[in-house]
Amino acid sequence: MRRLLQRNRPAASKSLERYGNWVFDRPSSSISVEQDGEKQRFELTEREFRLALALFRKLGQAVSRAYLMESMGHDGELACAQNWAYTRPAACACKPSTARAID
Repeated sequence: MRRLLQRNRPAASKSLERYGNWVFDRPSSSISVEQDGEKQRFELTEREFRLALALFRKLGQAVSRAYLMESMGHDGELACAQNWAYTRPAACACKPSTARAID
């Protein structure tokens, strides 16, 4: 029973995430990079920080608008509906009732 409860418990979010020389500090919404022995720190807004972190998590991969919207804290259905409205309906797996395709 204990294993089952641990399996369903969400993992604690890390306060620091490292991608190569880049360090994302979640509590301060800042990014640090060290290059040639020199460390630079960039203070970002919460929105900028979320977007940068979402892109670094998928570095080298194509990302969907829905993924970016969800990373920014928007509901997945909203992101999917917006994606559907700006692309052909076949590009999106959902079928939102309020969106219309734009030709």
